[in-house]
Amino acid sequence: MNNMLRIKRKMEKVYKRPIDNLYSHSFYSDLFSDYEYSLSEGKINGRDFYIIIPDDKEIVELFGNGRHYDFSYEFSQSIDRVLYSMAVYGKAYIFVKPDYINEADENGKEIPVPFIGPKKSVELWEKWGVPADRCITVRPGDSIKIKDIEIIALDSFDRTCIVTTDSQGEDREELTGKCPTDMDDKAVNYLIKTPGGNIYHSGDSHYSIYFAKHGKDYDIDVAFGSYGENPVGMQDKMTSVDILRMAEALRCKVVVPIHYDVWTNFMADVNEINVLYHMKKDRLGYEFHPFFWEVGGKYVYPTDKEKRAYHHRRGFEDCFEAPQNIPFRSLL
Repeated sequence: MNNMLRIKRKMEKVYKRPIDNLYSHSFYSDLFSDYEYSLSEGKINGRDFYIIIPDDKEIVELFGNGRHYDFSYEFSQSIDRVLYSMAVYGKAYIFVKPDYINEADENGKEIPVPFIGPKKSVELWEKWGVPADRCITVRPGDSIKIKDIEIIALDSFDRTCIVTTDSQGEDREELTGKCPTDMDDKAVNYLIKTPGGNIYHSGDSHYSIYFAKHGKDYDIDVAFGSYGENPVGMQDKMTSVDILRMAEALRCKVVVPIHYDVWTNFMADVNEINVLYHMKKDRLGYEFHPFFWEVGGKYVYPTDKEKRAYHHRRGFEDCFEAPQNIPFRSLL
């Protein structure tokens, strides 16, 4: 039997198949908080490989006591399913970190993909090993053209970021009595102008009345807002009310709440946005509507502009297109 197929079958036998729409890297990170984990930056024979942490007997036996194992893309999809089960059942686990992706032009020539962000992000990327010539530092007002799209950096309103120190250890900077550092070095929002429409990404911004300025300066079709249920003693995400206020201020056509499903302690219900939207839309004359995405889902604007929520493909479209293999029809 093919070795890859043998391992795949053993894994599927040992670990239960997860619910596909629960796939989330942050969800895994929370579950893995008590474990040591490792990320691979290397390659074997030019292909990405996974690092196995051999602290679980079943995994060690499965991979022949090896830490490194080379997989095809198809097999990595099985790994994604297994990863969830490993987390839930407290097993050893596998992480994959692909090398920085290069794009190829129509002639097959590789084009290095740029890393675009504010000064502090660029500094962090370079520490991680991203080549400096791949990084582009931006501040609000900067514009970058890539083929037929334009990326415009705009003001961020991430008031958590402005009081986040570089070090999180005992040596972290004391901020008491100090004027905050320049937000523009730490975070930016983005407007991405495309032939199909303009996308506004608010990053981790809190609500700001300056959203209205961005809404007057730019035509915005789809806006992303970081939504969450803030724990007592913490203000980091926009509430349902803030999401609607942001959309109104930006004058967008569609608002998409994000971030509410990737932090367990900020988990929120998008139905709260929906209820408030229907309570207010006629009285306040809203010219936008919310769209509720799902992890792993797809939203294509303007094709999907009238949709209100994503649902994974339900399948069985071919029902009754072939004879049913059943003893008698009443079973149906």
